[in-house]
Amino acid sequence: DLINGAPIPDHPTPLIFQDQHGQPRWTVSIPPSFGFPLEQHEYSRICSTSEGVRKSVDAMTSRPSRIQGKSRPHFWKRPYYAADTTFMSVDEAEALNLLPAMDEGQKHISVVGHPNTSSSDLPTCQSSLTFVMETTEAGFGNTLLALWLSYGMAKKEGRTFFIDDSKWSYGRYTTYFKQPPPSACAPPPANQVLPCPHSARHLVVSAATLPWTFGTAFKTEYQQSLKHGFKRNRPIYDLVRQGYQDLFHLQGEDAPFLAHKLTVMRAAASASQTPLVGMHIRRGDLHPFEVEYSHDYLPFERYTSAASELFAAFSPNKSSPEPTALLLASDDPDILSSQDLLNTLPSHLTVSRPQERIVLASKKTLEPAKPIRKPGSAYVKHVDENSGWEGGFYASLFFSLGRGHPSASDKGMGEDMQMAVLKLRELVGRAYLLDLAVVGHADAAVCGSSSAACRIIGVMMGADKVYNGQWKNVDTSRVW
Repeated sequence: DLINGAPIPDHPTPLIFQDQHGQPRWTVSIPPSFGFPLEQHEYSRICSTSEGVRKSVDAMTSRPSRIQGKSRPHFWKRPYYAADTTFMSVDEAEALNLLPAMDEGQKHISVVGHPNTSSSDLPTCQSSLTFVMETTEAGFGNTLLALWLSYGMAKKEGRTFFIDDSKWSYGRYTTYFKQPPPSACAPPPANQVLPCPHSARHLVVSAATLPWTFGTAFKTEYQQSLKHGFKRNRPIYDLVRQGYQDLFHLQGEDAPFLAHKLTVMRAAASASQTPLVGMHIRRGDLHPFEVEYSHDYLPFERYTSAASELFAAFSPNKSSPEPTALLLASDDPDILSSQDLLNTLPSHLTVSRPQERIVLASKKTLEPAKPIRKPGSAYVKHVDENSGWEGGFYASLFFSLGRGHPSASDKGMGEDMQMAVLKLRELVGRAYLLDLAVVGHADAAVCGSSSAACRIIGVMMGADKVYNGQWKNVDTSRVW
């Protein structure tokens, strides 16, 4: 609170002050020394504190909270796009000398496609949305969905879109995807990029700010409350789909490989007059929404029965003489040879991998570790047993790559080892994307919506296929 002449805090925080007319206003102060991006806990603290600060300013102005002359009901929530006249943008506060301006050398944040724009001749964007890919999660999928949703939102609101990958556990964005569409303006200064309020001229979105950016007010604004099923969430789906269409362009040799793979698959399906049916089964540390299996996994029969139904519904050739292969993607590389799974398949179906370019390894495919003993020595050095991705994707395994034990620290890890770990993570990410891209181009697919991969497949397939039942969720009755 700067109304009583208190100094500007030395940490990022919302604050209250008096404008040139003596009226209480509020803004967000980010000291220039903090740079960009802030830590995740700092973003969430700014947003949570901003709610109380805004209410305090409303109380100072003695404004009665009314709608058409009547008191607001207790369940009233602030609309997503409500104009907050008590908030002052950072650049306006700087112009009034209420906040310090950034130095010329810190004029712009560094983002994908704009690595160092401090001397850029481009004008600063009028408004922007920067998505920070940093997250505490080990998975790739939720970050991808949030990225696409943020892009769709930015495009709808007329904001220039930027991506920050400086702290992403999977490395650089351009390792996987081509750069986003170029902008005709430069990114904003770091102290003007705010997580809240949503009306901020330059907005930052990250895993830490999702409860505010895409929380209850967002859903109230975009969900069609009078509709049911997929139609209810269609506006949100369309935002995510926009991000997928504009941003999902694979980098390097993965792009022509995918194009060739899809061409070959479609030709084979056309020749045999059978549909391409995909299936995704998530294991590892993710469990279903369904209460009965919330500490276990859905039975294989749930998937294979649904796949068989899809095959029958969309097959032009009802009596194909040869078994048709389901494209099975999974975080568990051993699942394709699982007898429990194979026993549930009807005779007219088999399973195959979506792609063989990058495949996660398991103990079955790794050479066994052997104890080390120097010639002539009686001492034997124990070597830990090799481990792979058998059982599925576990966050602890992902974060322990390159360390001798999951509980070991990253401290002391040399630069060469860090690069090797990053290469492993990149392979995991690329395998994930290729699997989903192949299954996402199938004629029909079955999966469990508790997995982000399942929802991504639905986005890739398109709204018509989701609406027509060609995307089938077997985990509760949720529709995308």
